[in-house]
Amino acid sequence: RVAYQNGAPAPVSIDTAVSLTASPPARLSFFSDLACTAPTTSVLIGAGNSAVSFALGGNSVGPATVTAIMTGLPPTTQLETITVPPPASIAFTTPPRTLPTAGCATAGIELRDSMGTVAPATATTAVSLVAAPGVSLSLFSDGVCTVPAATILISTGATAGSFSMKGAAAGAVTMTASASGLTPALQVETVLPAVRG
Repeated sequence: RVAYQNGAPAPVSIDTAVSLTASPPARLSFFSDLACTAPTTSVLIGAGNSAVSFALGGNSVGPATVTAIMTGLPPTTQLETITVPPPASIAFTTPPRTLPTAGCATAGIELRDSMGTVAPATATTAVSLVAAPGVSLSLFSDGVCTVPAATILISTGATAGSFSMKGAAAGAVTMTASASGLTPALQVETVLPAVRG
């Protein structure tokens, strides 16, 4: 906003452009709309107004100095800090599995923030694994179906984990990965009937 030395608003007499820069440049993007859909490097204060709004979009984590420049006035700066949003949901990173009875298949999951971007765990996160019906799949923490497990851990700072499953009975199986405070992930796996020779 434009202000007098005493801090009172100072409306501009004509439409006035304000240039926007960030340092480092790649850390922030500017948008003329609050939904962050219209990129810009300047905004316009309309005649008779003393302020204008714009939105910031963080591109990488860390501090960034925003500078606003208007002809005839000293530039003004403000320090912004871009942080990593916390995880909000779990998602499968592997497609639905089709495996034979007694066959072994691996699956992957990851943590994502509210915008669907991969997000690191802020604390060790226990992810519960549930297959329904449970008689159709057995679950394991290793990749070769030898260590039974109903939970896997995603360590602080990590984003993903994996487990394996072994077909026990033919049919469709709903696999759910859930953790406290996060939206769970669901995926339907298929176990094929045993082949009799």
